[in-house]
Amino acid sequence: MIKLITITTITTLALFLSINLYATSESKSILWNDAGVMKRFYLLPEYMAIFNLNNHQGKNINTTPFITIYSTSELKTKNIKLDPKSSSPLFSDTSDGKPKYALPGGVIVFFKSGVSDTAITSWAAQEGVQLLQRFPHHLQQKVWLISTPPGIESLKYADKFLSQKDLIDKTTPNWWYHAVAK
Repeated sequence: MIKLITITTITTLALFLSINLYATSESKSILWNDAGVMKRFYLLPEYMAIFNLNNHQGKNINTTPFITIYSTSELKTKNIKLDPKSSSPLFSDTSDGKPKYALPGGVIVFFKSGVSDTAITSWAAQEGVQLLQRFPHHLQQKVWLISTPPGIESLKYADKFLSQKDLIDKTTPNWWYHAVAK
């Protein structure tokens, strides 16, 4: 049984359940197109991630202060209000809930070979997004981290961008994941 603790939590979960991605009949799971491959993740409704986006300008980083994971009972006990601009539900790629993933915002976009920097800048302006970081190690393609809201909205943007076949080869959400040393 899920206990919803704040209006924001209810809104976040309602958004998850109403998204226009590939909803499945399987309890609390979602399918989406990730870099051309259909993937399934499971919602972990008993947890929420809160990101400290102000200190990192949305760049992909792996420092502990960047994210705090709370159980829904801890959010209630500590009277923590969720801000949809800096929070995400937690997900797992396995039905047992391990490992945990969240969406801090951003989509990694692989532009088609031959797309000019001018075309990419123009596209970003037209979409109302920012080009946050270029990944220079991709020599054949231009690959950028693009600004998007956190949470489920990141998945929506990844699908939207992927539909622009004339410029974009593939997209993948900017997943944060909890890594544990073995």
